[in-house]
Amino acid sequence: MPGSAHDANALRQSNLFNNAQSFPKRAVQIEGQDVDFFLLGVPAYPLMSWLMKGYLQSPRLTPQEESFNVYLSSARTTIEIAFGRLKSRFRVLLKRSDFHFTFTPYVVATCCALHNFCEMEKEHVNPRWA
Repeated sequence: MPGSAHDANALRQSNLFNNAQSFPKRAVQIEGQDVDFFLLGVPAYPLMSWLMKGYLQSPRLTPQEESFNVYLSSARTTIEIAFGRLKSRFRVLLKRSDFHFTFTPYVVATCCALHNFCEMEKEHVNPRWA
């Protein structure tokens, strides 16, 4: 897929899009609340049962729609910060891989597991790593 491809087209042609229908249908409980599985996207993406996106900016947005956009943006920012912390800890995620591409999912999953352990143990991310 060329780098100039629109994000929505890239998503539609991805394995993620093809496999999204197999996301778990039942919610998980987090702190006593049922939470469904879904991904967060930008307004350019199609609205899907598994993909939550914001409203397109418009002077006609209701206060509720504007509030939804603010909360969704805040959630996406939190995710971006988490990925930044992950990449700060595991520099292998920042550069082109020296290993065969078939190992990539295992490397990423391992980094995520180790990152989650570090977060649970309250290990600091050194600001110089970023």
